[in-house]
Amino acid sequence: MPQLNSNEAGQLLLHSQRGSIPVRPVACFPWSEPNNYISLRNEAGMEVGFIHSAAELDHSSRTALETTLRQTRFVFEVIAIENVEDEFDLRTWSVKTRQGRRSFQTKLDEWPRTLETGAVMIRDLSGDLYQIKDPTALDPASQKLVWAYIE
Repeated sequence: MPQLNSNEAGQLLLHSQRGSIPVRPVACFPWSEPNNYISLRNEAGMEVGFIHSAAELDHSSRTALETTLRQTRFVFEVIAIENVEDEFDLRTWSVKTRQGRRSFQTKLDEWPRTLETGAVMIRDLSGDLYQIKDPTALDPASQKLVWAYIE
């Protein structure tokens, strides 16, 4: 099992026989299990470790991971979509959220997901989540934009 801890700067560190490296936890699908299926990525974005379940980690590693996930996991509630632009390998979204205007990027091959509740979730490149609780409640222009990108 991976050994993890946080340094004084708040970075999550993965310890191995080759030494310690800073990692960024990225929760993989399914989003309904946020403490399971976690990819540990190095500074270049390459996977250097994988955790099937945080419950399998020792107490200190689990605490460090869960603290980091809480600090990095944001869910913004989208109330309007102003613009979506596809460029090269990225899609740039300009949205209004309950927390204010935001701009974020997703990969072209990563699409918004419709949840069982009817809500739509979008995960950006840094792992932040954007939720549209009820796509039918959006203004007509926003609805047109979101429906164009739902698989």
